[in-house]
Amino acid sequence: MKYLKLSLLIIACLSIMACKKSQKNYDIISVSFPESKQENVVDNYFGVNVSDPYRWLENPNSAATKSWVEVQNEMTFNYLDKIPFRNKVEKRLNDLWNYERYSVPTIKDDKMYFFKNDGLQNQPILYVQEGDKIKEILNPNELRADGTGAISEHSFSKNGEFLAYGMADGGSDWRRIYVQNLTNGETLADEVRWVKFSQISWVNDGFYYSRYPAPEEGEELSGTNEFHQVYYHKLGTEQEEDLLVFADRANAKRNFYTSTTK
Repeated sequence: MKYLKLSLLIIACLSIMACKKSQKNYDIISVSFPESKQENVVDNYFGVNVSDPYRWLENPNSAATKSWVEVQNEMTFNYLDKIPFRNKVEKRLNDLWNYERYSVPTIKDDKMYFFKNDGLQNQPILYVQEGDKIKEILNPNELRADGTGAISEHSFSKNGEFLAYGMADGGSDWRRIYVQNLTNGETLADEVRWVKFSQISWVNDGFYYSRYPAPEEGEELSGTNEFHQVYYHKLGTEQEEDLLVFADRANAKRNFYTSTTK
């Protein structure tokens, strides 16, 4: 027992020495945080005063907010650019992320559709496999120059002829639904906007989806979304012609989804 304790002590000492030897001393990066003004804004909720001094920042389109964001970004990236081991961290993360990833496949007739990311692609690509042949169907990396356009919801028509998919830009919850003809690869002129928290459910020559009323100009990202509604879009028509299927006018915060059986 005495020798075991001595061995453990020696191992612990060696470990500490190894850690100290591998440690590097980095210079402290000084940061000067810009001042964020506070305003005297107080709301009374059920007899309790609640201060909200930064409410002015809730307006993303104001000159004051834009100026504040620019100053904050300048400070942040100035700090990040000075981190001496940042490139090593990036390389290590790229090594960990660089492997093939597949989605669960969808079977339509004798065709198998699946998403695949080769490793470091911004967005996975939709492929179809028929027999031994594999073909690219939809590449979202080519739809947006900065690679931030992601496919969210997607749904195949019952006969497998069309694919409806939602595109989200820059991480936004807003979606735009587009339709692709899977026979010839062409994208239809159909475009459905102001979709959020929705499924895409096909029936005949169209699909059900959920959306909010169009927000006021300038409030697309800051306005409150209320009165989620279900619509039906028929292929080849404008969104203004979509049929309102369900709306709850009494409960503004409720969400509604539709799905159809096979």
